[in-house]
Amino acid sequence: MQLFFISNRPKVLERWYHLLGDWSPETVGANEVAAKLANGGLLLMHLSSVNDIESQLVFSYKKNNPKSILIVCTDTPNEEEGVEVLQLGANGYTNTYVTGSLLLEVVKTVLRGDIWAGPELLQKLLRRLLRNLPASNSKVDTAESVDCFDGLSSRE
Repeated sequence: MQLFFISNRPKVLERWYHLLGDWSPETVGANEVAAKLANGGLLLMHLSSVNDIESQLVFSYKKNNPKSILIVCTDTPNEEEGVEVLQLGANGYTNTYVTGSLLLEVVKTVLRGDIWAGPELLQKLLRRLLRNLPASNSKVDTAESVDCFDGLSSRE
């Protein structure tokens, strides 16, 4: 799968090329995303260096092309931004300066079809999800779940 970078910071691009150079990455502009990823691909976007219009363009493309893969990197990750970019369709959200081995793990994780986010963000998302579940969907300690054990012996 082809790997593309979007960043306006030479040091970030240099680091990404050094860490992920085996993938033969290519730097693209936000206005090139649609053409470059037409046949699929993985896009690593440095959110801290692109402007709002560029990021909106990338998220719009991602929304209309769910098979493409988007990892959003930011210099100062926070939960609110993480939730927002994941809701906008990003497959991963991480710190721009994660270790090289962790960045490679992020890429491998999203390529498997999983979502990557830090543990604090995952905990927040899980809490939000569990808060929104109706109590009637719970099978824990309900009369329905207790009744299903009526035919079993105490040992069973």
